[in-house]
Amino acid sequence: METLKFKIVRKETPVEIIKDETTTKCVLREFDGVARDAYMDSILKDVVLDGTEKETNIKLKGSSVVGIQATLVALCLVTEADNKPVPIEVIQTYQPTVIDALYEACQELNGLGDKEKKDEKIKNV
Repeated sequence: METLKFKIVRKETPVEIIKDETTTKCVLREFDGVARDAYMDSILKDVVLDGTEKETNIKLKGSSVVGIQATLVALCLVTEADNKPVPIEVIQTYQPTVIDALYEACQELNGLGDKEKKDEKIKNV
């Protein structure tokens, strides 16, 4: 087996948030292990796996997915000026199209999301 080599540098994507004539420069930053665990915990806390060896059913304990996209964005988005996380309460004030775009960028940055899309990207490389 070949030696595995990893360069421990978190990927980043620059972002500009323009609101009321003011531009805030930010960075989407790849998770570290702590942030990834926090995100996974936040989305799995309401999941119940129920089933047999042949079939597994996934059920939600609660009925809410409020903030699931904003939570991921909040774990990745920091302001460039002071390197502080953008609060989830601020992210929730953005329109849905902005949150969706940031969410998708965070998924890609962190290797999350649709496995079929990832497989397709690998085929096209």
